[in-house]
Amino acid sequence: MFQRESWVIGYLRDNAPEINYGTFLMPKGPRGWGTIGNMLGICVPKSSAHKKEAWA
Repeated sequence: MFQRESWVIGYLRDNAPEINYGTFLMPKGPRGWGTIGNMLGICVPKSSAHKKEAWA
């Protein structure tokens, strides 16, 4: 199981049609559904003039 954005469904359909997969809603908690974020791909270029501010 993995959690990804909705565009992945179309990507798998177009680029990996042999993969057998399913989709489902994430479980609802006591206060309803929430937002889940991830930190993949966040970086500050070495050449950035504002490295310190970027991580603030």
